Amino acid sequence: MGQLLDLKRMCLVSGSRKYRYFTLSYVWGNMVTFQTTKSNLSELEEHGSILRLRDKFPQVIKDAISLVSALQERFLWVDALCIVQDDATDKRAQIPRMGMIYSQAAATIVSLSGKDASAGLPGVREESRRVRQCSVTISPWQLSAKLPELSVALQKSKWHTRAWTFQEAILSKRCLYFSDDQVYFQCQSGYYTEDCHGDQTRHEWGSGFSNPFKQKVPESTDSFFSTFNVYNNLVKGYSSRQHTFNSDSLNAFQGVLSSFNTLYGWHFLSALPEDVLDLALLWRPMVTADLRPRESFSCARDAACRTPTWCWTSWIGDIYWDDWRIGSYAGSTISLQPAVEQFIIATPDGFRGTRKWKRDTDSERLQVTLNDARNYMNKHKISWDESDRENNCSENMVLLFKASAIDLSKLSIHFESSHLEIHPELSNWAKRARRHNAWIFDGNGRHCGTLHGLCSNWTNFHNPRLCELILLSSFSQKEVMPEDIDAHRHSLPLEYPSSDDYYNEMYDISHYRYMDSWAQNILLVEWSGNLARRVAIGQIHVDAWTTLGSVTKMIALV
Repeated sequence: MGQLLDLKRMCLVSGSRKYRYFTLSYVWGNMVTFQTTKSNLSELEEHGSILRLRDKFPQVIKDAISLVSALQERFLWVDALCIVQDDATDKRAQIPRMGMIYSQAAATIVSLSGKDASAGLPGVREESRRVRQCSVTISPWQLSAKLPELSVALQKSKWHTRAWTFQEAILSKRCLYFSDDQVYFQCQSGYYTEDCHGDQTRHEWGSGFSNPFKQKVPESTDSFFSTFNVYNNLVKGYSSRQHTFNSDSLNAFQGVLSSFNTLYGWHFLSALPEDVLDLALLWRPMVTADLRPRESFSCARDAACRTPTWCWTSWIGDIYWDDWRIGSYAGSTISLQPAVEQFIIATPDGFRGTRKWKRDTDSERLQVTLNDARNYMNKHKISWDESDRENNCSENMVLLFKASAIDLSKLSIHFESSHLEIHPELSNWAKRARRHNAWIFDGNGRHCGTLHGLCSNWTNFHNPRLCELILLSSFSQKEVMPEDIDAHRHSLPLEYPSSDDYYNEMYDISHYRYMDSWAQNILLVEWSGNLARRVAIGQIHVDAWTTLGSVTKMIALV
């Protein structure tokens, strides 16, 4: 498990799973802090080196050392010291182990105070806590000012906004939160506070309320969807966090993915579950999303995002899978019908087909698709050779597949003002939900589909003449009738209080008629040479798609 701080020998030592240790979670901030490097590693491994170098450590690490020693514990894991920061090999080995490191710790010490590592742990040192609890005695009672709940302390902390700290908290069995007001201890059954004057120090609020990993997944045929919901909630929680470096968008989630693999046996491409890639590709932003900076003259390689655009880690914004469009609505369950027979992954190490959940792969067809993918890459001279600027692929993998495609020039795209005028009967919630949707109109000016998360000024960043719609899959669903709405009135989403609201978001119900498999899941891509990049996801009515006349082609998505 890498290195640990041994607070008995006061030096770095090789860790072992049999050791009981604590971890530290904090905000690095913009300050320059002492770190383990290849040049000082041997010194830090010398007996007593922590005592000699302690004054160089940021306050939060010094306080954590004092706290763990005061608890008569011996081992502490701190990222800045236990990972060799200028050793790329060590980093690559340690980042996927974050799940194991935090989940096996006795507890994680969390600093909620301040904006960087200089803030320390309030209360560990004398006079280090600025806030005092005020009490007055009015005989026979003693009255005390109530200190903030943990949820309040979390929400006002910078720690709660950072990407790396997301997995550090949810992967930990226990957390000791140090805020400016008090210390909170949280475990899986509840949390305790220092607020000794309250009627109750134990609060019935544990990790399960904030940690998707603690959701119970039933042992049934529906367990897959419950498991995907756990993943969906993890992505929703993480994607709202902030990064200092866009290159960390996947790294800071690797511990979660490793734990997910251990718990459920799922495999991942970038951060998408490979076994259900047809479904995973349908992620969408809650509002809008911006592509993270790629490597360029203005963005250095080590700070640029290199994950593929078809994965949500390449985008800045709140990401989720809409359960009303992939799960069920008003009791009408949705079934996914893949339109892509086989996805091929190309990396610098070679080509392979993707895994499929409960779907057999025809080995002969797979080999044909593999050959087609190789031929496409070779024909267009696509490589990872950095000296070849024209054909270089800066992303770390290419997703190749044969799919039906339609040139965007056959359609038109309109935004909020247009579609709200067409449907003035929509509820306020339904109108609000549509403000960040782009509506697709056919050649006759009829609304036939919708794209999600596309900005109204999207043509400032993309060339529509280079864009295509790609068919990924379709949804099959029994029509939602008025009696279904009545039966599920208590569980309907605010944005879809009626079936008309539900269907009108996607197509003009006065022209396009409902059918079980009306929804074609489409991906808007923009071509750059022979490589395509994701722009948005959406749905289009099957009749419109069929009328437009698609062509089948090889898609190389990066």
